[in-house]
Amino acid sequence: MTTGNSLINLGDLSQPVTTLIEKISNAIGVIYEPTKIRRNAKAEVEAHRITVLAGLDLQNEVEHRAMQRMLVQETRKQNNIENIIQKTVEELPEDAQVDSLNEDWLANFFDKCENISDEVMQTMWSKILTDEASRPGAFSKRTIGIVSNISKAEAETFSRFCQFVWNLGFPCPIVFNINEDKILLENDILFSDLNHLQAIGLITISSSESYIVNIINKKLTYKYFNKTMLFEVPEEMNNKLPVGACLLTEAGMELFKICKPQSNVEYLNNIFKIYEEKGIVVKDITANL
Repeated sequence: MTTGNSLINLGDLSQPVTTLIEKISNAIGVIYEPTKIRRNAKAEVEAHRITVLAGLDLQNEVEHRAMQRMLVQETRKQNNIENIIQKTVEELPEDAQVDSLNEDWLANFFDKCENISDEVMQTMWSKILTDEASRPGAFSKRTIGIVSNISKAEAETFSRFCQFVWNLGFPCPIVFNINEDKILLENDILFSDLNHLQAIGLITISSSESYIVNIINKKLTYKYFNKTMLFEVPEEMNNKLPVGACLLTEAGMELFKICKPQSNVEYLNNIFKIYEEKGIVVKDITANL
C-alpha cells in the first residue's frame, strides 16, 4: 500500500494492525479504513456513486440495471469483508506475527469469505484471520475451502461436538458407542450429525470398534479442558489406548482451535466408567499439580 493512496492515519493504530491492513490492501487491492477513523459521510459516498454512474457511457436501461446490480453485489461483498476485518482488528493481539502472514493466503481467504453476511459466521471467519495473523500457518488453504462451504448450523453442530475433544498432544475426541450414546443425544448430536460432519471433512468415523493411540508409558497425563487426567493402562493392552470411534481431520483440528465449547462433567464421568470397564484407570490429578 502506497502512502500517497492511504486513507488511514496509520500512526493511530498498533504496529500489528498497521501491518495487517497493509498486507490486506496489497493482497486484495482495496484500501481498508477502520471504522473508528472513517471520515467519509454516507451522503458523500452516495454523491460520489451518482457521479461515477453519470460518467459511464451506458447505452441503455439494461446496461444501467446491470451496473446497478454489480454495484449492489460488490458493495455487499465489500461490507462483508470490512466487517470481518474490523472484528479482527479489534481482537488482534499485540504480539501477533503479522509480518509472516502470506498475502496469497489472504487473497484466497477474502475470495472465500466475501459472501458471508451472517454475523455469527463473520465472527468465525474473523477468528480464523486473527489466529492466522497471530500464528501464520495455523490454517491451510484446504481448510479455508472447507469452511467456505460450511453453514451456520453445521458450524454449531461441530462446536457442540468439540466438548468431547481432549488434548492428547493433539486435539482428539473420545467418544464411544456413537450409535446409542445418551450423552451425544442429550447434546443434540445424532449419529446422522456425525456422518454429516464426516461428509463435510471435519471428522472421520472408524469402521471398526475404536481408533487406537499408540503410547510409550503405562501412565500418561492428558488434559480435558482445564483438568489434567492420569491414565493407567494395563500391561495386556500392549501400549495401546482406545480413544473411541471418531477423530478430527486436519481441517477439524485447525477449526477446533477457534471453537469455544464448554466442558461436560456428565460426559467426563461417563468416560471414566467406560475406561474402567476396559481395565483402564483414569484419575483427575488437577488438584495435585
